[in-house]
Amino acid sequence: MVSELRDTETQGRSDRDADDEGFLARWSRRKQADGPTEERPSAGGRRAGCSEPSLVNDSQQAVTQPELTDEDMPPVESLDEKSDYAAFMSPGISEQLRAEALRRLFHLPGLHVPDGLDDYAEDFTQFAELGDMVPHEMRRMLLRERQAAEAKLAAESEQQDKAEAEADSEQHEKTDRLLGQTDDAGCKDREQGSEPG
Repeated sequence: MVSELRDTETQGRSDRDADDEGFLARWSRRKQADGPTEERPSAGGRRAGCSEPSLVNDSQQAVTQPELTDEDMPPVESLDEKSDYAAFMSPGISEQLRAEALRRLFHLPGLHVPDGLDDYAEDFTQFAELGDMVPHEMRRMLLRERQAAEAKLAAESEQQDKAEAEADSEQHEKTDRLLGQTDDAGCKDREQGSEPG
């Protein structure tokens, strides 16, 4: 009975300790208690049967290969979808030739497919004409423009008529003045002629 009591106390103490240690600590302890796990090779380690080329060989190959220039490249017009465009990325290639090769590459039918979600992929300069159909708003705008043009023409013709009337009245006044002066001169001549000399 005493041993059962001790076992119960020990179990209660370990449960309290287990509650105090937290989830991750319990999980780690139980994982280690389950048994040994497989050792996995680290990312930097080599696996058996895998042969990796050494970096030294790559750098030696890069040094031994001559740097490509514009003269080493095929003509841009001869490039197609089966051509190797990687050589045009060599540092010895001019920017102009590289741009021409990339332009040629991206205009190939397989790569020149516009995305349906691209807002600017469509040609919005070409559109179907409305034909004889004139929407209501467009009719209203045309009516407003016609009324404004007619009002402008009426105002211009009114100003022109007014200017012509003023010019006519001035002309009449000048004529009347000239006629009045002529009549006055004629009367004076008659008066002088009628007096005895």
